[in-house]
Amino acid sequence: MGRRATQARCGSYGVDHPRWRGNRYRERRGVEAVSAVKRRRGATESLLSIVLGLEAVLIFFVTLTVFALKLLPAGVAFGGGAVFAILLLLTSGMLRHEWALWVGWALQVALILLGFVHPALFVTGVIFVAIWTYCFVVGRRLDRRNAAFFTPTTN
Repeated sequence: MGRRATQARCGSYGVDHPRWRGNRYRERRGVEAVSAVKRRRGATESLLSIVLGLEAVLIFFVTLTVFALKLLPAGVAFGGGAVFAILLLLTSGMLRHEWALWVGWALQVALILLGFVHPALFVTGVIFVAIWTYCFVVGRRLDRRNAAFFTPTTN
């Protein structure tokens, strides 16, 4: 069924209708047919996940460079690069938890330590850590402002 038909039938998008398939499945399980409220992602979580995703792309290219320059054996270069990129992406998805922020900071230190493999990576690591720090500070400031704005006032 198209968007217009859905809107005409329910008056707006996203309305839970008792005859829709999802509600029948909920009723069989004994769950009340109520639409779930989606969690709001904070600015810190969004900005830092973007930085970690970009760092995962960086690690892909660093892995290729380390392999091409024969700085490490192929297995170590590709295995270490894959593990590091996967850790970055997994942490990016888990940033809603406080512990994931600490893992993110540890990954930033590991990114700087890649400079021992090739000295140019010290500079790259410091640049990305500066971006991470900036996004962390600005994201926290935006989250505080949004929390004050969206907090209901009692009258």
